[in-house]
Amino acid sequence: MKKIKVFTLLSVIYAIFLFYLSSLPTITQTQLFHGSDKVAHFAAYAFFGFLVASALREWNVEKRVWLWGFLIVAVYGVSDEIHQYFVTGRDCSILDLTADAAGALCGVFFKVSWLLKLFTKRYRRKK
Repeated sequence: MKKIKVFTLLSVIYAIFLFYLSSLPTITQTQLFHGSDKVAHFAAYAFFGFLVASALREWNVEKRVWLWGFLIVAVYGVSDEIHQYFVTGRDCSILDLTADAAGALCGVFFKVSWLLKLFTKRYRRKK
């Protein structure tokens, strides 16, 4: 029996969810402050970066998880912004893409640094 790769499944579901959100003509949100939509982009893609980095670990990707995770999520962000160009009421924004990429990088680094800390503690206990 094959083991279900939970983070891989969650990454795919989350990617579909992001695509759905970007397909909506407009998302009504109250601007708490100028640029709060960029914070939302950052947070959404930070979470996505964390999921993708976790999924890569499920597939036993050991080298450069941070790079592969960032590239996967950043390329998805580019495709999402291009997709929004064709959706009525939406636009393709370099600022949104920047927020997406920065969030992806932070999410991936959070996962990688968390793993390093976890493995370092385990390694120290074995000595």
